[in-house]
Amino acid sequence: MINGCFLAIPLPPKQVKEFSKLQDSLKTLKPSVKFQKADAPHVTLMYFGNFRDEKLPKIWEKVKIFASTCAPFELTIGGIRYFGTERYPRVAWLDMASRPELEQLGIFVHDELRFYQEKAEHKPFTPHLTLARIGARKSFLAEKSEFDRIADNFKTVCRVDRLAIYAADAATGERQVKLQEVAFGEHL
Repeated sequence: MINGCFLAIPLPPKQVKEFSKLQDSLKTLKPSVKFQKADAPHVTLMYFGNFRDEKLPKIWEKVKIFASTCAPFELTIGGIRYFGTERYPRVAWLDMASRPELEQLGIFVHDELRFYQEKAEHKPFTPHLTLARIGARKSFLAEKSEFDRIADNFKTVCRVDRLAIYAADAATGERQVKLQEVAFGEHL
């Protein structure tokens, strides 16, 4: 069984450092959140959830075929957003500037991969870089304006040239472990 599986764009080393610095700045507020792993930030494209092992090769084959047709592109990341509602934010995340290449990824994810989701979602394609999961809501809302001010100052441009599949490691319990990665334009 594969748990907590998702497709994402891994960030390059420079942006990993920038992301870590952003989190360090936000941690000075002592917010009531659980921060994303600073050493493995990624742009989530689709969350699959849990599924049987035999599904992974099917998903991975589709991802490899798609990635072989892609060329690298630049992606601008910045702007704080939230999943949930204004009164009940659940996840703080960073937004992406719209790009034709990102739209193509969205079409691929919707047309080819949505059938593999544990729970079919009919939500719009929302690529995002998770910053933190909100803990104690009331406590977080009290510090939200300062959290937003710091996070909104973050902006980075990175080269997107690969896709990866992540999941939880059943043996160690570690979440968001990279299982497989493929570079754009890589021949099959």
